[in-house]
Amino acid sequence: MKALLILKKFSLNFIVKILCWQFVLAGLFLNSSKINSYAQTPTPVPAGITLTVIGLPETAKLAGFNKGNIPNFEVAFNLDEIPKNALILTATLHYLQTGVSNDYIKIINKYSSTVIDSKSLAQEGPKSFNSLIDIVQDWVKLPSSNQGLLLQSNNLGLGNTEHANDLVNFSEINMSIYYTIPDTSVPVISDVQIKDVTKNSAAISFSADEPVTGKLNYGKTSAYSSSLEFNSPATFQQVILTGLIDGLTYHLQISALDSAGNKSISQDFQFVTLLDNQNILGENLTVVSPELLNPPKNLLLELASDSEQFYANISWTGSETYNIDGYVVYRSADNRDSFQQYKIVERSVTKLADFQTEPGYTYFYFVRAYKGNQLSEKSNESAIFIQDKNAAVGGASAWENSQPQQVFLVLLAFIGLILVIYYVVFKVMEKLLSRKSSEKKRSLKNVLRDPDFYL
Repeated sequence: MKALLILKKFSLNFIVKILCWQFVLAGLFLNSSKINSYAQTPTPVPAGITLTVIGLPETAKLAGFNKGNIPNFEVAFNLDEIPKNALILTATLHYLQTGVSNDYIKIINKYSSTVIDSKSLAQEGPKSFNSLIDIVQDWVKLPSSNQGLLLQSNNLGLGNTEHANDLVNFSEINMSIYYTIPDTSVPVISDVQIKDVTKNSAAISFSADEPVTGKLNYGKTSAYSSSLEFNSPATFQQVILTGLIDGLTYHLQISALDSAGNKSISQDFQFVTLLDNQNILGENLTVVSPELLNPPKNLLLELASDSEQFYANISWTGSETYNIDGYVVYRSADNRDSFQQYKIVERSVTKLADFQTEPGYTYFYFVRAYKGNQLSEKSNESAIFIQDKNAAVGGASAWENSQPQQVFLVLLAFIGLILVIYYVVFKVMEKLLSRKSSEKKRSLKNVLRDPDFYL
């Protein structure tokens, strides 16, 4: 039984540790997205402005009972020159002291009656107080709170005999303030140009009203799966997109960031890369009989997808006519009466992918063979509906949105499994040890019954 108790204690400790670690890991996982969302790049502080404000009055004094009995004085500062949206970086009170006293003064904000700082009067010379940033910031934002400062002696005046003959003069009272005007205006993107478009590249440029950095997002849909960054601040930016697919509509969007961290995002722009073969057949074409130009057959459409969108894979069985020039693919969107030449391919090509589709539309296709100015009869027509990629993966998005809860449930299930295993193992061990103990007692009882045991 002792072994059973030791096993029970060890198992309980082990399970408690597992439970603690499971909840710690679950907490870290559930909060990781919050940690990432709060991580931000600090906004740079713009160049500041230094302002010296003369005190009102510029001179004052504190005097003992025999020298005029002046225990305190007030000083005000006109801050109307500072805009309300200014950010105060430093604010320092300055004055020149002549005359000394063993007393000290307290600097008090009159509006709140709070003591800001204190300073000894035991030494002459220029003096300064630096703890005024928050107070001046409040004065600027709320001018009615700017009631100035009260400089209050501790013992001068008020009939105090110890300092009755003390006299301390203050001159050149002023406040030096260093502040900035935060830039809250987003950069203005203008003159977006899409030039030099080829079958696999395009030059994108734009202007801004201030130097910006940022990135150009682009892709086959407005989900923009790719991007290019421009990291040198300038009012004119240009990037070259390469590795594009011919005959495809591309979407692009510009994200511009100024030095203060203000971001501007442009509208969606589109352009179409050139087709690999631009020789679209003219109008003087003649459809001939199958005996002269055998048509392609078995047109097949399959829905395919990449990371951005669904698209149509088109394939067919080639013409049996020898030495044709190639094939013309015709396409119509939701209207079988308006087929247009979509693409021309060489005779060796019998399959292609149509990325230039929009989700939620049905597209119709057929193919003809051509040779010179002769066209074959058309192949069979076929249609395909292009699904919305975002709607199709809604289940995955739902899983992603609920993933923290799913992980937590998995952890709870794992904990429950551990508890069940512990219970089963404990009961088995308890039964085995109990059986062993019973057998030992039975053996001892039989020994005690044996007369030879007492000899």
